[in-house]
Amino acid sequence: MKLLWYTSFPKSLEVSMSSRKQVLWLRLQCIIATLSLGMLVMAISGCSGRDGSQGAIGLQGLPGEEGTTGEQGLPGEQGPPGPIDTTVPSTPTNLRVFSNPSGPPTFDLRWSLPESPVAIQFFVIYESDQTISASSEELVVATVPGAARTAPIRLASNSGKRHFRISAVSFTGVEGLLSSEYIIDTTARLLFRADKTTDNVTDLYSATPGSGAEPINLSNLGAASNVDESFPSPDGRRVAFTADKDMDNIFELYVVPTDGSSAAVKVSGSLVANGQVATNFSSVPMIWSPDGSRIAFIADKHTDDVVEVYVALADGSGVPVKVSGTLVAGGSVEVNIPQAFDWSSDGTQIAFVADKRANGVNELFVAPADGSAEPVLVSGTIVTGGNVSQFLWAPDGTRLAFSGDILTDNVEELFVASANENEVPTIVSGTQTPTASINDFDWSPDSTRLAILSDRLTDDVFELFVNSAAGGGEPIPLSANFSAFADVNLFAWSPNSQYIAFSADKTTDGVVELYVSPATGGTDAHRVSPGSTSIPQFAWSPNSERLAAITGFGTTFRLFTGTTQFLDQGVSGTMVANGGVIALAWSPDGNRLAMVADKTTDEIFELYGLFPASNEQPVAVSGTMGANADVNSDGLVWTPLGNP
Repeated sequence: MKLLWYTSFPKSLEVSMSSRKQVLWLRLQCIIATLSLGMLVMAISGCSGRDGSQGAIGLQGLPGEEGTTGEQGLPGEQGPPGPIDTTVPSTPTNLRVFSNPSGPPTFDLRWSLPESPVAIQFFVIYESDQTISASSEELVVATVPGAARTAPIRLASNSGKRHFRISAVSFTGVEGLLSSEYIIDTTARLLFRADKTTDNVTDLYSATPGSGAEPINLSNLGAASNVDESFPSPDGRRVAFTADKDMDNIFELYVVPTDGSSAAVKVSGSLVANGQVATNFSSVPMIWSPDGSRIAFIADKHTDDVVEVYVALADGSGVPVKVSGTLVAGGSVEVNIPQAFDWSSDGTQIAFVADKRANGVNELFVAPADGSAEPVLVSGTIVTGGNVSQFLWAPDGTRLAFSGDILTDNVEELFVASANENEVPTIVSGTQTPTASINDFDWSPDSTRLAILSDRLTDDVFELFVNSAAGGGEPIPLSANFSAFADVNLFAWSPNSQYIAFSADKTTDGVVELYVSPATGGTDAHRVSPGSTSIPQFAWSPNSERLAAITGFGTTFRLFTGTTQFLDQGVSGTMVANGGVIALAWSPDGNRLAMVADKTTDEIFELYGLFPASNEQPVAVSGTMGANADVNSDGLVWTPLGNP
């Protein structure tokens, strides 16, 4: 080890010091050097010094190379299972049945679901021919994803009463409680009104075609009384009707089973003096809720001549609830339009037209069906002098279409609005002429489009148009290339939303024919019937494959049916001189037709049933008729889910 010393000795010492002294001197120098430099000095040449103090820490060396990874250890034992969420899902409510675009025997079963405390994985649909008391795998007819609120079901005509219940199942496999039972009576019945027993006393009857049995008198009115209106429940089990049953010329609302198993029950409750359910007006007086548990009706129930909207339980229990809210002095629900009120498809809301805020200004409102809150305005701001003329809910219940001179006085336009008062309605009728009016409109069954009957291009020439319910463009004409004099009279969507049938005098003024057009437009409509002085009624079969129509000249009208290509089959059979058909209705399964005609005796109108696919003569099903008795042309309907 080499040490560098910078200590110099005096010259005198170098030559005169003895070796011993030199050693001592060197040792002394070593000690001094050690103390002053803080270094450990090793003795040299025999000089043994003291231990030096510790030196400063040196710099850290470079890290060594990483070692190889060891082998993976064996997995540990599985831990105990975690807790399973046993939260019970909400229970489905408000079961109801609607037609399906594919036609019978397929129908749509729909339901609602209150907010659930747990996510729903799927729903289970149970069906039986008797009461369902508990869930059972043997009764499962369908399962649908948790986001669904509808399921296709099959309902065969005349298969008796079908019972349905639904449950929700969570992602952890917990099944909720079964819904309330929904029952549909599939017995095909014809409901009709007639003064069958006593002349000028109109009763309500139920007939079962093919049974050979005498029709059942459901209303059993006394002398001088009459049934004015009647509507069956969607499930086919009951029918509501208005009649002056208890007091002459005071019409009240009643409900009776369609099989006649019990007497009619009054559901409209007490009325103010001279008050009654609003009959003999343009608007229908009552409408069933989609699930058949309630009936909405209009009446001057509390104040004479002030018509309001009420909801009653179909079994007659409880007191009807007013849902139209507070009306301005002089205000009333508008009864002189085709439909003054209607239910949303889920049965939670009711829309109606009334001069609720300002006397003489009709606007469109939506109210909760339980009457729990004041109605909200949905027709937006109306120009001075303007009014809402009519409205229709979309079949899916998401929107409303309404017509009126909303933006410009005396210029009628068509709008689509949500049930939310904060949204501005959308125009779907396109650009209208200053004198334009809208004679009629209707939603497509799939709720995507609207058919519009309007003289929007030529004053007093009514043509048929179709437009998207979203608006944003000009309507497409379906009656294009018609003569300048041609008018469209009636129209109807096919149940599958693909076609529209309409009557018009296209080629000869005053000679009416039936046409069918694709609902998309862009293709000329084709004629499907011979010419006639008028076509008072026509109807699609439930499966959209056939049409039936009443056509003829003068007073001689016959019933024809056929495909969408041509009505080539006369099915009304042999008729008495001057006899004619005045009403028709398809059965729910589309296999039969009913008609009202003076087929056997002139001016004595009876009810007949027939099978269009056969060549058999129609068979009278109205039973024994009294002298001068007649079946009414209106009110003819099949149950359940009939197609009047």
